[in-house]
Amino acid sequence: MPVRVVKNPEFLRWSNFKTRPNKILDKRTNSLEEAYTRFHITLPSGFIPKAMDGGLGLTFTDNWQITIKPDAEVWQGANKTAELLAHEQLHYFFGFVTARALVNDFLAIRVKNKNELKKAMGTLYDLHIMTRAAALNDQYEADTNHSANTSDQSKWEVAMDKCLLDDTATTLMGLDL
Repeated sequence: MPVRVVKNPEFLRWSNFKTRPNKILDKRTNSLEEAYTRFHITLPSGFIPKAMDGGLGLTFTDNWQITIKPDAEVWQGANKTAELLAHEQLHYFFGFVTARALVNDFLAIRVKNKNELKKAMGTLYDLHIMTRAAALNDQYEADTNHSANTSDQSKWEVAMDKCLLDDTATTLMGLDL
């Protein structure tokens, strides 16, 4: 199967970050951060409804893919260390692994008609990209204390490395993708 989710760029560099004059407010935790990484997802058209397995499912054109791009900021006074960048990298990767799980769930959809197909796709999008990606980000920040807990940071990095290698991964650190 062709690649369905791509990261652009593959890995973050400090040049991918917009510089801000003040620390950045994390609205979910209400804390001030030196760096903050979100991701944008581009979900293209090109879904082809197809009768399969007694219902209506999805196929994709060969060139169909989701693109993940960073929306990253860094405080101008931040110490731009490799460790801080590695911490932000995982936030970016959460977009990739949840989008990959989304595609796998899209391919598993079986419904009665096109209206149900559209509704199921919207429900899955919200589940993976909004709910599950947010839960991963929140747990990651809690476990790593915004990168200060280097032991848990290492655990998350090892778990992410394994997850990135498994196109069919459905969990990361015990959390659903």
